[in-house]
Amino acid sequence: MRVFITGAHGYIGSSVTKQLLASGHQVLGLAHHPEAALKLQALGAESFIGTISDPLPLIEAVQQCDAVITLAFNHHIANDPDFTKFLHSIDEDAEAVRVLGNALEGRPMVVAAGYSWPGDEEGIKREELEEGRDASEAVFPRIKTDLEIWKLAKQGAKVAIVRLPTTVHSPGDTGMIPNLITSARRSGKVGYIGEGQNKWASVHREDAAKLFIIALERLANGSLPSGKSLHAIGDEGITTKEISEVIAKGLGIESESITPEECIKRAGPVLGMVWGMEIRVSNEKTKEWTGWEPVECGLLEDIVEGGYLTAPESSNLLPK
Repeated sequence: MRVFITGAHGYIGSSVTKQLLASGHQVLGLAHHPEAALKLQALGAESFIGTISDPLPLIEAVQQCDAVITLAFNHHIANDPDFTKFLHSIDEDAEAVRVLGNALEGRPMVVAAGYSWPGDEEGIKREELEEGRDASEAVFPRIKTDLEIWKLAKQGAKVAIVRLPTTVHSPGDTGMIPNLITSARRSGKVGYIGEGQNKWASVHREDAAKLFIIALERLANGSLPSGKSLHAIGDEGITTKEISEVIAKGLGIESESITPEECIKRAGPVLGMVWGMEIRVSNEKTKEWTGWEPVECGLLEDIVEGGYLTAPESSNLLPK
């Protein structure tokens, strides 16, 4: 297949692009500027200049391809204290999905998303609990994208969601864990909130990329029903205390219990908001529906052996 990918040269998108090319597919990647086009060329992909902020011209790219994967998202959340820009990005994302989806004409599309719905009585987010839910039950505003996808599925389009956890880990990560490590280096301690028994789900970048491709191929051959939400999860849930202790040991410092307020002071509002949250996610139905199995190392092993503790500082989420 020839696949159009938004976010094709990004952290996750570059892995999806490489795996697609290695599997014999062709890639037409969205590039916002000439430098991004050169990155795609270096990966062996073609480029299409444009932006998800103006999705109508992207219909031309969809028409040139056999399938679509959307990974691009304008992440303003780090330096957006009132979340105005972030909410605007959510509107952009939903509109881009609507426009691209309406241009599919039978072509399959896989869309990256987060976790918009509450879990079961144990707090575990499960795939089968998401279908047919009312928007009023959502716990995260990216529900707008979910609703567009489900609308497309009802209209007969071949679409699926791949939900990504807060931490998608591997070398090159600049997200939550690298920022937590940088914060720990600066303060001399690693903090977990309360007793640190809240759990975080995570996945290795290469495993996540593989799920996007499997989902796309199965939508194309009809073995994956349209409208499914798939969970790209390697570790269902590791306690934040465990994560903190592994980082502390690796840096030769102490871990300690802190308040949410102290976490915000050290690590900024984004980490302060989510570090104390319970984020447990099941991948049971995803494996059943797709045959996908995560095979890469888990988060704790990657922190120790994957270069996280020796990588340059990552401070895009930290207080200025």
